[in-house]
Amino acid sequence: MNYKNTETMTVAEAAKLMRKNPCFVRQGLIDKRFGFGYAVKMAGKINERWNYYINRKKFYEETGIEPTEVEA
Repeated sequence: MNYKNTETMTVAEAAKLMRKNPCFVRQGLIDKRFGFGYAVKMAGKINERWNYYINRKKFYEETGIEPTEVEA
């Protein structure tokens, strides 16, 4: 299988595969409800922003979603 990045996936990719809104995935990562990734709060001068990490392999294992060769 060929992936553009074999280690990670974006929140948008995960949300599409889960058939959920990206906000659902972000909040789940913030609340530590998913074991396939995490959210990190980055302190800034004006705003505090969140960064997200999703491990592709753990995502497929935890969700039971089958990986496909072409993920759109």
